[in-house]
Amino acid sequence: MRTLGFYITILLLGTSGAWVLGWIAYPLVSFIAAYFWRPSWAWLSGFLAGGFAWVILAAAIDSYTEGVMGGKIASLFSLAPKSWIALLLTGLVGGLGCSFPSVSGKWLWKLREDQRQKQRYSRRPSSVFGRVIGR
Repeated sequence: MRTLGFYITILLLGTSGAWVLGWIAYPLVSFIAAYFWRPSWAWLSGFLAGGFAWVILAAAIDSYTEGVMGGKIASLFSLAPKSWIALLLTGLVGGLGCSFPSVSGKWLWKLREDQRQKQRYSRRPSSVFGRVIGR
């Protein structure tokens, strides 16, 4: 269930933020979503969610520009001018751009939880009167 929420968060917030912030919105949203959702497979989840959202945004921009963007990307990779493979290649780049921030977000959450555990269990037990036992 966490992974599905992670996908939906990246898809909705990343795509809506991409219209305002540009391409940097996807890694930011991926990092923040992984911090709060903590998906099981952070790298793969970030890669799939970011790549899928990136392909959707690239297809929307390509249809808005009537194939100009897709044609330019296709010529960059020496593909046919109206090739959907070019948009999938941009999804691959977007997936890589979202996978590493999601791993970093999950790692930061784990680091914070380890620090909390150390604080929680390193305290000495107190007595009834509020003083620390052994002093």
